[in-house]
Amino acid sequence: DVTLRDTDDASYFVPTQPAISMEKLVSVDNRVTWHDADAAPGPETMAGYDIYFRFVIVNVGNVPLHAAADADDMTDMDDEDGVAVLPIITTASGGVNLMMTAVNATGETATLACWRDYLRCRIANAAADVASPTGPASSGEVEDYWITIVNVGACRPSGTFSVAAANLDPCPEVTISGLTWVDTKPDGVYSDEAVLSDVVLSVKNSKGERITIVTTGPDQFQPGRYLAQNLPPDKYLVALESWPTGYKPVEPTVRKVVLLNSGESTSADFAFTRQGSKVYIPLLLKSLP
Repeated sequence: DVTLRDTDDASYFVPTQPAISMEKLVSVDNRVTWHDADAAPGPETMAGYDIYFRFVIVNVGNVPLHAAADADDMTDMDDEDGVAVLPIITTASGGVNLMMTAVNATGETATLACWRDYLRCRIANAAADVASPTGPASSGEVEDYWITIVNVGACRPSGTFSVAAANLDPCPEVTISGLTWVDTKPDGVYSDEAVLSDVVLSVKNSKGERITIVTTGPDQFQPGRYLAQNLPPDKYLVALESWPTGYKPVEPTVRKVVLLNSGESTSADFAFTRQGSKVYIPLLLKSLP
């Protein structure tokens, strides 16, 4: 018999076992003292006082913890959602196309499944975990999305034609467009100055739901211009989300537009200056209802 011994410092393969421990804490004294949120009966507080929650995450696996998705859109941005913007769906919509981003950085097999009844998407290593829209997904996670369906009655959506809808009136629609430019004078008024492209804007409806994101040309629109169309009549907020480096927006960065009648259109323009420039802010003489 021969006895073999190995005394070198070579590395050997160890199966990866990612795991975290998460504890939910609650505070009722303006974040001075934290209590275990799962321990009954829990701290007491008066009605009307603020209640705060936080999560303590500990890496108990053998894989380095680089980032943890422990909150849903805490910064009002899509920090972990695969679907960034949901289109407006009406009772006249024949179909809806969604742009979804799914990145698998684990190096392991994963299965992604979605259900259209209430737009639930589940991704997991084990395909059996996403075979049904309900039940636990121990090897993955679940994302639910709120869908807004606008009742427009029986109407004919623009850009479509069918024999059944041939005699229907067009669906009510409004349009928002605008310009982003470099205010070099500066006087707050566009006068054939240079336009600014690659400005990202969002449009929210009266419920505060972000319904679309547009980027000023030249990719989709003319340079420095944007267009949001096929919107149902409503009150909207158009807001600047991002813009090229070296520029800063002139206030206000959010504009309210009111389009309550079908066929109406309006514009919401935004001026920018180069960083370090003086800014002229015109007086707001009239406010929208």
